[in-house]
Amino acid sequence: MAAKSLALTGVAVVLSVVGAAWAASSPWCDERQTIVHLFEWKWADVASECEDVLGPAGFCGVQVSPPQEHRLMPGQPWQQRYQPVSYLLDSRSGSRAEFEDMVARCNDAGVRVLVDAVINNMAEQHTQGYGSAGSHYAADAFDFPPYHGDQFFSPKLNCPSLDGTVSNYGNENDVRDCYLEGRMDLYTAETAVQDVIADYLNDLLDTGVAGFRIDAATHIWPEDLEYIQAKTNNLSEAAGFPSGASPYFYYDVIAPGTAITPADYYHLGGVTEAQYGKKAALAVNDFSLLENMYDPAWEMAPPANAVVFVDSHLSQRDNSIPAGELLTFRNAREYRMATAFMLADDYGMARVMSSYQFASDDEGPPTDALNNTLDVTTDANGDCLGGWVCEHRWPPILNMVSCQLTCSYDL
Repeated sequence: MAAKSLALTGVAVVLSVVGAAWAASSPWCDERQTIVHLFEWKWADVASECEDVLGPAGFCGVQVSPPQEHRLMPGQPWQQRYQPVSYLLDSRSGSRAEFEDMVARCNDAGVRVLVDAVINNMAEQHTQGYGSAGSHYAADAFDFPPYHGDQFFSPKLNCPSLDGTVSNYGNENDVRDCYLEGRMDLYTAETAVQDVIADYLNDLLDTGVAGFRIDAATHIWPEDLEYIQAKTNNLSEAAGFPSGASPYFYYDVIAPGTAITPADYYHLGGVTEAQYGKKAALAVNDFSLLENMYDPAWEMAPPANAVVFVDSHLSQRDNSIPAGELLTFRNAREYRMATAFMLADDYGMARVMSSYQFASDDEGPPTDALNNTLDVTTDANGDCLGGWVCEHRWPPILNMVSCQLTCSYDL
């Protein structure tokens, strides 16, 4: 196996060349293999960022927050984006027209849009009301605009927990057939449900998106996902994609340490590789660990399947992660080091996090007095203001993304 060296804060680090999975999966991205998660950004701001920063810097894609109509929760926490009411493209980030404009502008800038798709569940049980697009729902009556009745019966049939919610991650049926955090679990084994979900994904593909992060895939049977994925269309030629190109799917899988095996999802596409962030956090204090970041003994995904990251919107808020095993923007120096290494490493597809400041784990994005999400604004140096962190703009990180295409390393 070949190796290349990189000077990182004055220390020589050995990088293993294991192949560029994203470039291999997505020929329209040339050799670029980095995406950024603009967590909770509005569509207009995403579009401007594609044109002004992401495209010129060489980012391949941008992961955006769930665009479907969502529940309106007291206090407007971030979790409401993960409680769908319908599949109308009208959310806290903007309207359908704004979403379509964003996708078109990002594609024109050479940045592909990857949608965080919530298809495991609808809104939480024991709730009712109106969603972000004005649609009415009643969870306990199994009444949502796209679904009714027995399309939610999976937990009643198969869930082994007493209260119907996920309670035992050591039991495969519990994880996949019970309500995740009490949210109304869809019976994805049913053809009619698969068709509705596929219609939603195809609607997004028609706008020109390039692929999907499938939220909570741990809680969906892989065979159900396989049927849904098979029902999706090719990418839009009208949006500039080559004929016959398939969308890219990567799956949010919580493993190892549960009854779920990540390998169950490898035939479907990429999987989120949370072990990488843990190893990166440990390695910034012991550079010798950087030599073997991909370690099958850690049950890490093969290079062609791994979506790697230093942190995520979930890990930032996971208080169960031991100290020393997580880096975020609050550890700025170490975070820059770990992210720069990730962007030089060829293991998997790299995803850079772009955060906002938060005092409590439930806190939503920066808002005004009427709970409208604030615009992303910057100072003269390009640093983000108003509570937005924008780690992807930090010079060591932004320069490393550009360096993937322009820099050469000693072999």
